[in-house]
Amino acid sequence: MPPTASPSKAAPFDYSKEKTRIDQLIGQWSEEKDHIKFRRESRKKEINVTEEQQKGTIPANGTFIARRIIDRNIRLEKPELVAYLEQTPRTVLFKSLSQPTVDTVPLADWFTLGVRYRGWAEAWHRTIDSTCLHGCGWIELRYDMEKPFNISLEYTPREYLIFPAKLRKSLQKCERILRCYEYLPNELEDAVEAYGFNRQVVNSLCESQKEAKREDPIKVYKVFTKKDGVVYVSWYADQGKEDTWLKAPEPLTFGLPGADDKLQPVGFFPFVAYLYEFIEEEEFLQVKGRAAKDLADQDALSQLWTGVVNGTTTASEIQASYVNDPANPAGQENTVIKGGIISNKEVKHWQAAYPDPFILTVAQALSTENLQSAGKVDYAAQNRQDSRKTATEINSARDQSQRLSSVNIVPLATAVTEIYTYVWNIVQQQVQYSLANPDKALLDVPQHIDPAFWTDKFELSPAGDVEVIKRAEKMANLQQDMELFQGTPVYIDLLSKYLELRFPDEAARWVAKLQEVDPAVIVQQLMAIISQVPVNVFSPEQQQEIQTVMQNASAAIGIQSPASSMDDGRANKVTGTPPSTAGESPLNPSTSPLKGTAN
Repeated sequence: MPPTASPSKAAPFDYSKEKTRIDQLIGQWSEEKDHIKFRRESRKKEINVTEEQQKGTIPANGTFIARRIIDRNIRLEKPELVAYLEQTPRTVLFKSLSQPTVDTVPLADWFTLGVRYRGWAEAWHRTIDSTCLHGCGWIELRYDMEKPFNISLEYTPREYLIFPAKLRKSLQKCERILRCYEYLPNELEDAVEAYGFNRQVVNSLCESQKEAKREDPIKVYKVFTKKDGVVYVSWYADQGKEDTWLKAPEPLTFGLPGADDKLQPVGFFPFVAYLYEFIEEEEFLQVKGRAAKDLADQDALSQLWTGVVNGTTTASEIQASYVNDPANPAGQENTVIKGGIISNKEVKHWQAAYPDPFILTVAQALSTENLQSAGKVDYAAQNRQDSRKTATEINSARDQSQRLSSVNIVPLATAVTEIYTYVWNIVQQQVQYSLANPDKALLDVPQHIDPAFWTDKFELSPAGDVEVIKRAEKMANLQQDMELFQGTPVYIDLLSKYLELRFPDEAARWVAKLQEVDPAVIVQQLMAIISQVPVNVFSPEQQQEIQTVMQNASAAIGIQSPASSMDDGRANKVTGTPPSTAGESPLNPSTSPLKGTAN
């Protein structure tokens, strides 16, 4: 869908009909809001032990051990997702559809500088966290004149983007969506002048808040409605007494002037979904995150650990009871045990049994299985407490974990491609307008980029696919196979490539040191050693082979072969090489040219 469109005519809006539809949409979302609240509470798993003891749900001497499995798995997943976005010098890569082989790296570098403004990663961090928890997160594209490309990305909380509950595949199919905001009364009063909010509606909303509730926020809704291929934006409040818009509908724009200098309206909803995974069910609300997947394991582990701790506490305490008295069958309760006193009744002391240690084995097995189901097979293998782990198993688990991580990356790559394709289309139009109207330029057009790029069509792809995933795969392959090439001519090349991938900042300096060793010097030193060996110990055929090898080596490195005396059986004379002493081997390391001159 094109990023901008031109309205054929002004779209009329009947407020009463729009209000009915908006209220119905808000009502559809009430159940999902309860689910969102429950998922967040489950992740935090905050239990006030003192209050629960007073209620009687926890024994007076007991506690509650919360095992926050949902939060643990989210924290394990987020680093690789964040690295996919941040550990690349470029955000996206460009491929020209008209010239697929043309170099677009300068364009990708310039585009990255514009979209990686200060604080750019915050919206992605929050969206990733929301997706991992709920199953789907949303990020919004906003017009922002303070940013390099006049565009910024904003995280949208899960409960604040309202759309039809049965929506499938694409938000762009909707006729109407809502973005909920919560503003304090003083913020709404300021918005009358700043954003053109209806003063009467604002006054009605603020009056509904008593003076004691001036610090309570008021919910208002930014309504996005699509008509005739154009998205209109209006503001609505379901509180207050005024039966009209908080702000009347007007076309959504991103500050792009048209031919008549009027702002061009936008034809798409400026929100992009980031799904936790792609499943066969296409409804957004059917995609589940870690809260739904880990809740049962979290509750079970919390109960197991709480039982072990409380059982151990109970077993460590001394219990006592009076021996049964026929005159008082019920016995006596709540008597405090005291030492150093004489009791007038017989007392029997005892202790509760300590919990079975096998419970901890069950808890560990459950935790390991949960890590495996979350795709953290390598963590599961490392954390298993037994003596049967092998290097092969750990390596296999690590490989499997990498493959599963690649699957988790695909939805993020899709969201990155979609949002930055929208951004690029808007930036490209800004550049075209700036070139046509230099006195009213919207941004600074770089001179080092091919001018044909501003009108060309491109296919965008996340740079993380090439620069993070494939780089990690190459490093893993090099680590695994490098030993096979040790001692071969390609070993130094493989080691240099590994340094470039693993340590890009220091690689150039380290590779230079590796290449400081001249192979010709090594060959010359080896020839000098061989020339000192008495040749009469070899057969004539071996002598001929040695001589041929030395001649070939001399020709390869461009030096003259040492003089040979094969006939008399004496060692070859080499200029500058002292003769070996009697009884000393010519190959003694102390006299070898590889060791230098002995002190």
